[in-house]
Amino acid sequence: MGIRIPKEISKKVVDFQNEIKKLGIDAKFVESENLHINLKFFGSKTDEQIEDIKKIIANVSKNVNQFELSLKNIGVFPSEKFIRVLWIGVEPEKLKELYNKLEENFKSIGIENENRPFKPHLTLCRLRNQKNKEILIKKINEKFNFGGFIVNSLYLIESKLSTKGPKYINLYEFKLKK
Repeated sequence: MGIRIPKEISKKVVDFQNEIKKLGIDAKFVESENLHINLKFFGSKTDEQIEDIKKIIANVSKNVNQFELSLKNIGVFPSEKFIRVLWIGVEPEKLKELYNKLEENFKSIGIENENRPFKPHLTLCRLRNQKNKEILIKKINEKFNFGGFIVNSLYLIESKLSTKGPKYINLYEFKLKK
């Protein structure tokens, strides 16, 4: 389940990815059509579980007002000592509130919270090794602002894996209140 990124923001993100590629890092970059902010990864679920998940998202989303998100600055997982994932930060707290409401409801159908704090982000790439890490760290410590947009929908997204990498397909759209 996630939030899709508008094309104008996506273009800025891809331009930044292209800048990062010039640094000579060895990474698998997220394709522009796959850019999204992940709120929850469900893994494989039965049709019945998917129906329960859809009901919860529909219930929560119809009671949540549209809100603005900003994409700012760059971060890494797990740390600068050993970088596996490069990401863009997501603001504001409104997204965490939405996440917490959803998580509370998912517990009612036996879907438990992950054992780590929710850190909203947009994944840029996954590093294969630490080649040119110092150059990358210098670049990501600059201040970046990719802009903001109004979140008016949540999506239940299916991940189809192939030899070319994952392809994310919107299964269902859930509109937020205006």
